[in-house]
Amino acid sequence: MPYSLKNKRVLIVGGGSDIAAALTTDLLQEGARVTLAGRDIGKTTAAARAVGDVVRPVALDLSNEESIRAAADRTRAAGGLDHLISVATERGSGPVASLERGALLAAFDAAVVGPILLASTSRG
Repeated sequence: MPYSLKNKRVLIVGGGSDIAAALTTDLLQEGARVTLAGRDIGKTTAAARAVGDVVRPVALDLSNEESIRAAADRTRAAGGLDHLISVATERGSGPVASLERGALLAAFDAAVVGPILLASTSRG
């Protein structure tokens, strides 16, 4: 039996990006209930409204544990989470000789640590 996304609750982190918009459109067509999360709530809200008024925007900074806990609390209050997709990034690029430790750690937090903390905290 094929898997259905109908009425599945999906949180997309990095909600202001073009890839998040494309994912949101596809997920909505499959019947999913989508929440977009991002650091810049204005940009995230605009992205949510651009694809439809059924998409809920949420402020979330993956480098901030308080922000992660608050987003997880809102997610649980809204009925929980079936799927988490993170397309969030923090730029830590350039020639290896010029990379700074802080930029590398911030990139790792956004790509790995933050999403793991969010998933584990959202479980309840």
